[in-house]
Amino acid sequence: MMGLLALIAAPVSLALGDPGGDPYPPGDNIGYGNDGPGPALTHQLDVRKVLARQQAGAYWRRFSPFLSTLERDGGDDVASRAFISPVSGESATAGGWSLWLSGSPAHLRNRLNSARSKGHSLSSTIGLDKQISPMLTLGVGLDNAHSNIRTDYNNGRARTRTHGLGLFINYRFNDWLSLDLQGGYVHQRQKYRRRNFLGLSTGRRHSHGLGASAALNASTWLSSSVQLSGRLGLVGSFDKWRKHTERTPLGPAAHPGAKERLVQSVVEGGVAFWQEPLMPYFKAAHNYDLYRKGGVNASDRDDFTFTSGVFMFAPEGANGLSLGLSGSLVVGRAKQRHYIGALQVKWSW
Repeated sequence: MMGLLALIAAPVSLALGDPGGDPYPPGDNIGYGNDGPGPALTHQLDVRKVLARQQAGAYWRRFSPFLSTLERDGGDDVASRAFISPVSGESATAGGWSLWLSGSPAHLRNRLNSARSKGHSLSSTIGLDKQISPMLTLGVGLDNAHSNIRTDYNNGRARTRTHGLGLFINYRFNDWLSLDLQGGYVHQRQKYRRRNFLGLSTGRRHSHGLGASAALNASTWLSSSVQLSGRLGLVGSFDKWRKHTERTPLGPAAHPGAKERLVQSVVEGGVAFWQEPLMPYFKAAHNYDLYRKGGVNASDRDDFTFTSGVFMFAPEGANGLSLGLSGSLVVGRAKQRHYIGALQVKWSW
């Protein structure tokens, strides 16, 4: 595909597990199986990783090669036909400012009998950025997310709230190649419950962490209406869960803190078709865990994401507005299937 590869910063894995007897396995599947404490179950539904993809996806859509190249110059003056400012090399916006809002719901499911679980998550991001020069854009983003996961194997449930604040940079080397950098602070609060033959156990805990990603983007027009793009990058997360006390049928149980680390690569390629004023597209990505401390079983290291969507540009008289809609299917090991939607609205002035 014209040598264009893509690495989507697919994110973080904040597992609930703690080696050495913590009564719940890694991942946001809380608790242990009906046989009592033991090794972490394999093929866990890694909710934090999915949430991080939702949040990172907001920044990827903001600087999508499909969106940015069409806004910048397009093919055969398609930008002018779409009433987008600028066209043919002008600066991106009159003042260089952009305000955007992204929302992303997801349905998560693991149908493996030994770790059957399902739930949902909702992630939102609001970003503000400024084009410093024709090549450089700087911005700040605020992320919020919520997940609610139920497990059948131990009648458990985990509710997690995530808040993040970070900075991001987009730098254009030339008309077809750009670099995205993003990083910041992430805080999580979690309430969980699980049940076994002894009865009900509940707990609350929280974490502090840092997340960062880097992605190299490339794009090229095959014609005035067909464009190829790709990303190649890395995503890292460094999180520390604080120690906490769990309420159990046998009395309070103290648990030490746990550190979680993940470095993941994503390689992505896509194709888009310009049909004024719409730009539908399709992308496929391979996500792979390069390094992990804590988290799911070592045999469950990768998955594939298939995304279809469309960018829609504002009609004449509403210059600077754009809308993005997409749906994704994440295909993992052991009957894991996640369905992720996304909506993004951007206004530039």
